[in-house]
Amino acid sequence: MFFNQFQGNRKINNDEYYNILGVGKNADTKTIKKAYHKLAVKCHPDKGGDPDKFKSIAEAFEVLSDPEKKQLYDSGGKEALEGSGMSNPTDIFSQMFNPGSNNGRQRVKKGNDINYPMNLTLNEIYNGCNKNISLARSLIDKNSIVNCPGCNGQGMRIQKIQMGPMIQQIQSQCHDCTGRGKTYKTKKEKENIKIYVPKGASNNYKIVIDDKGEDILNGEPGNLIVKINIIDHETFKRKGNDLFIDYNISLIESLCGIKAVIEHLDDRKIYIKTNGMITPTLFNPLKDSSDVKWKIYQGKECKMEAYANAKINDINQIKKIIEEGQLKEENINGFIIKDKTTYFFKQSEKEILEKIDNSKYDLYIKENTNQDKNMYCIEDEGLPHLDNPILKGDLFINFVIVYPEKINDKGLLKDLLMKSNVKESLHDINLTKEELEELEEYEIKEKNPYESFESYEESINEEDSDNEEGNIGQQQCQQQ
Repeated sequence: MFFNQFQGNRKINNDEYYNILGVGKNADTKTIKKAYHKLAVKCHPDKGGDPDKFKSIAEAFEVLSDPEKKQLYDSGGKEALEGSGMSNPTDIFSQMFNPGSNNGRQRVKKGNDINYPMNLTLNEIYNGCNKNISLARSLIDKNSIVNCPGCNGQGMRIQKIQMGPMIQQIQSQCHDCTGRGKTYKTKKEKENIKIYVPKGASNNYKIVIDDKGEDILNGEPGNLIVKINIIDHETFKRKGNDLFIDYNISLIESLCGIKAVIEHLDDRKIYIKTNGMITPTLFNPLKDSSDVKWKIYQGKECKMEAYANAKINDINQIKKIIEEGQLKEENINGFIIKDKTTYFFKQSEKEILEKIDNSKYDLYIKENTNQDKNMYCIEDEGLPHLDNPILKGDLFINFVIVYPEKINDKGLLKDLLMKSNVKESLHDINLTKEELEELEEYEIKEKNPYESFESYEESINEEDSDNEEGNIGQQQCQQQ
């Protein structure tokens, strides 16, 4: 009697599992699953995570994702779970990635998703925006659902065929209900759905609105998937989180410096000023460099572990595989052919050269053709990062020199000094001296846009590995 009374007054410890997953006690199954997936990917032992921490995460998910175990845990903590049959944490992780498994339970049927394309300007992507979607979809009238009279709710029909003295029975799907066993009426419903497009969203970015897809019998509606299409801007071009603009300058400005005001995507005025000489950009930063060159180190071999190998020894075919084929996304920087087998290396040129030795083979190393390709930029004035809008890419400026039609015979230097026949500036700054002084002056630096884009791609790949839906960007609750 005393023991039971003591138990009733004791404070139940049922916070641990919620704290491990970082969710509240009112979190639904989808929120719990999403939190677990993100943590499990980061902490899985195969990715260098702590095995004990991963075990705790998996244990918390197993309990909180099971309604019966969750109820026991909420009412009595871990002690109430004793004897409830906890499973192996690694099995749970496998189930998360196995479409045919749902913790031993049958998966809930989902209706088809509705895809909704949305065109947005680069200004809207830069600033983030709220959008309204007017959606008309067919819903099942629940009050009209009845057993199919054609098959008595079985979904199948049996047809008897007389074949001489024998009778053959053929079972086929009911045409009236297409195998569902039920018939029903549908009704059109029009909804106004509000969504938020986050700053820095990429082209083809997807926003998921739960349960706003096609309706289905004995299941849950599908989802509404809004796919973003970014309209080309007249002035600004995008690559990753960086922005690029062409800015025409006169010959005088290229030699003596410029004063310019650029209106940004959020209507801010960017004031730049420089007294130095400006050189033109001699490459197109918006195009990936396809001019791949290979250095050949004759009689050399790399003493490093190869990333991969293949039974191939055709030089041209090997280069094509690395530059355009299966290994294009693997950043292969070197290879060597030994006895009709090619060995591929991902290490940098410097790392490979530190490990070479004399050999009868030839070593091929890719030259970095994008190295030392700098252009002018204003740092941190590109697009906001999707995962952290406080951080931004860079704004790269391609200064285009517009040459005068002719120069007086008296000499270019005199023309420049006298400013005759040569325009001092191609742009009018429609601001007073006082207004110009109030503007913040931005520093122009030289930077490699290719290196900046490589950093962006690495961050995107990391996000994709953490993203349960692959290229699905964001899930939002519908707002009516």
